[in-house]
Amino acid sequence: MTKSTTKAAAPAASVTEAVKFELPAPKTNRGQGSIYKFDSLTEVGQSFGVKGKTLKQVSSAISAANRKGKAAVEDKDGNPTYETKAMPSGPNGELTQVPDTSKPITKVVRKFRAVEVDADLKKQIKGTPLEGSDVIVGRII
Repeated sequence: MTKSTTKAAAPAASVTEAVKFELPAPKTNRGQGSIYKFDSLTEVGQSFGVKGKTLKQVSSAISAANRKGKAAVEDKDGNPTYETKAMPSGPNGELTQVPDTSKPITKVVRKFRAVEVDADLKKQIKGTPLEGSDVIVGRII
């Protein structure tokens, strides 16, 4: 004896008329941003202190901020420039330089460096807002 199973038919979908309705923004934790104040360092030579972290713990945030501190080099028309690569062209195998769009030319516009506070540095920052910091992050470019 075989058992036959039948699935109940799904109800037919119904669609409303089109109206203008603003959807809520999706909730995500991606790209939360840094707890460090890199944007507050608007000039070369400015610094902020970090308490309760070691240089090793801050280093990945420094690296990320330095990666974001690069800008594309643009030509006179405002288009990004790219490194070139040699490509054979023509029947005789002549080489022609063409842009390699996977390698844009960039320049560093902001760069940060961090140092761990030692005894000498502790004396230098005494009485400043940096006092009590374990690591000092400064803008060098």
